Amino acid sequence: MTLFYRSLCLLCIYLLVLHWPASAQTINEDSLRKVVAQHRRDTLRVDALNRLGGYLLSHKQDTSGLALLTEALRDARSLGYYTGICQSLLARGNYATKQNDWLAAIATYEDILQEPFTGKDSLRRIRAQMMAHNNLGGIYNRNGDYTTALSHRLQSLKLAEQQAPDPNTLVIVYCNIASEYRQLQLYDKAAEYLDRVKPMLTDLKPIYHFDYLYELHSLDEVKNDTAGITRALAGMKTLITTAKFSPFQILDTEYEYYKLEGNFYRDYQKDYKKAIEAHQQSLQTAIKMNAEESRLSALQNLATSYYKAGMTNQAIPLFEEVYRLGVARGLTFNAKKAAGHLSDIFKTNGRFELALSYREKAISLSDSLQKDEKLKELNFLEARYQNEKRMAQIASLERENELHKLEVKEKNRWMLASIAIAILVILFSMMLYRSNRQRRLLAEKDRMLKEEEIRFLEGQQKVISLQSMVNGQEAERSRIAKDLHDGLGGLFSTVRMHYSTLQEQVPALQDLALYKKTRELIGVASEELRRVAHNMMPEVLLKLGLPEALRDMSNTISAGGMLSVNFQSYGLEKRLDRTTEIMLYRIIQELINNIIKHASASTVLIQLNREENRLSLVVEDNGKGFDTAAADGRQSMGLATIKSRVEYLRGQLVIDSVPDVGTTVLIDIVLDNPSA
Repeated sequence: MTLFYRSLCLLCIYLLVLHWPASAQTINEDSLRKVVAQHRRDTLRVDALNRLGGYLLSHKQDTSGLALLTEALRDARSLGYYTGICQSLLARGNYATKQNDWLAAIATYEDILQEPFTGKDSLRRIRAQMMAHNNLGGIYNRNGDYTTALSHRLQSLKLAEQQAPDPNTLVIVYCNIASEYRQLQLYDKAAEYLDRVKPMLTDLKPIYHFDYLYELHSLDEVKNDTAGITRALAGMKTLITTAKFSPFQILDTEYEYYKLEGNFYRDYQKDYKKAIEAHQQSLQTAIKMNAEESRLSALQNLATSYYKAGMTNQAIPLFEEVYRLGVARGLTFNAKKAAGHLSDIFKTNGRFELALSYREKAISLSDSLQKDEKLKELNFLEARYQNEKRMAQIASLERENELHKLEVKEKNRWMLASIAIAILVILFSMMLYRSNRQRRLLAEKDRMLKEEEIRFLEGQQKVISLQSMVNGQEAERSRIAKDLHDGLGGLFSTVRMHYSTLQEQVPALQDLALYKKTRELIGVASEELRRVAHNMMPEVLLKLGLPEALRDMSNTISAGGMLSVNFQSYGLEKRLDRTTEIMLYRIIQELINNIIKHASASTVLIQLNREENRLSLVVEDNGKGFDTAAADGRQSMGLATIKSRVEYLRGQLVIDSVPDVGTTVLIDIVLDNPSA
């Protein structure tokens, strides 16, 4: 079996069968005939017609299958069943190819390429066209037009790559392309496509792996690469002994392997003993396959090995059988080669009469073969011409159809123009009405825009007022903090110094409880004054920035032991502007005070994150929570202050509180100056 026949058959089995069984053993002919006997017209019956027709043609050589395929094609087209159409055409094309009916085969595959597709699943069209291009490539390959064959194979590859990756499909296409390049003597390109198969070898079905090795062997053979041939044969042997093939595939691969192994030993190694053993194995396998053409080829290979080994007595009967079978079955090439070898043998043995007889037979068969080849070439050229003529007629009909469509369009255009004029008159009247209505709408919209502008200006004024108020509050806080620190703070320091001096001057005072208590109260008052001044305007906020001020606040509160405050920040390497930092500090300060007063919480998490011009603040506690709806109704002073500060920063405030779980406050602010 040549690589073309192998790849064509495999592609038909693997790809053609959208719904067909993969082998004859799985066909239930009686069940299919029952479905076909029903007179309904649906996709199930179309599938049955295609399966039964294809089975009769390919496995029983029963031409009644053609009528079934014709009926399936008719019904599939009436149903718009694209898959059924392609099944029928592919089966007919494959049968015509086997019969060397090139005109019918080419026309059928071209019909698949031209078949209109109306379904939603475009992969079906791609799949069918891929098979059609592959099989057209096979036809042109068999007739020696490797350039056109390669063009179709590459089209098949392009379509295969548009589907979900399937190594078993791709390996067939790659091997076919490599075969075309090999026969065009572009060996580097052939090797390039075979190399594409290597990464997929572990995912291939064994039969496709074998075919890759078969094509690799063919390429190494034309390159006369003995090492490469040896590697390919070793790979085939390993695959045969380890892989799981179907019963037919076992015989097929063994036959091919032993044939190639025998030829290698005979033609390259000159080890005729091993060549004879291998060809004997090939012959036994061909007999088990019940394949007459394979058996004839094996007989000829075995006879040739005997002949080259000088064992002419063993070669003569085999060549005579090849000649007899070749003439009887119309296998002229095999018969001619056998006659030539017999002529040479009988001439060497001195049996000149027989030698002359077989030489005349060989010459006659050679003439007949040349005529057959010429006739085959002419038939193919005629088929190609007729197909091109047919495609030109189709193109001409399509052009005529387009011209007719243009004429219809022109008539429709004039009709539409008349209708359009009438519509325009109606539209003009409507536009007058709509124009007046539009004026009223525009006036209303203008009024609404002015009202919106007034609201915006009022909002702006509100923000300005709020900003002035907040700035005034912070200025007042700063002044009070400074007065407390510089005035009362200094005064308390002087009082403490005087108490220390008085203690030194009157030592007996140290034992008085009132003196001790007064000194402690002065210290407490001094610390409280310092804390109040710090809260009014913390120096760490002004000097080191918001993150450090919040970290200092968290540490101070956590040190008290009643509430654990955890502060986290991200993206605040650069300081914010002073006003924003103060506002955020006051917001967090107010939230912490509310938690301490009302939440009965044990832990608080403060997260402050900045990403480009967005700033997000999260304050979360594990306290007793509260009813946010009720709180909105009461609108407490603290919450109102927080909202006003968030509004000043043009931020968004979200409060989520669950009773007995805790409260989460989320504030999202867009900064005016992202680079600050």
